[in-house]
Amino acid sequence: MLAAIALAVQGRFEEGRALCERAFADPAAAPIRQQWPIFEGYYLELPAGRLDEALVHLDEGIAVLERVDPFGRLPYVLLFKFAIH
Repeated sequence: MLAAIALAVQGRFEEGRALCERAFADPAAAPIRQQWPIFEGYYLELPAGRLDEALVHLDEGIAVLERVDPFGRLPYVLLFKFAIH
């Protein structure tokens, strides 16, 4: 995931997305797979300047975390959303 984020912030959005998708497809990512929209919004859409899409994905991620948040990430995702606004 860190490599995918690094690619995205360098402007290599499609490469970052492909690596992100590959990382989330790995069986080891099962515990966080439902949080894909958060990563997509903040680490891929935001650096690409697609703010509306980033907000949509973060809202999807927030909805997931309101149901299940085993790692206590909801406050961080809310901060991501505020940062975009």
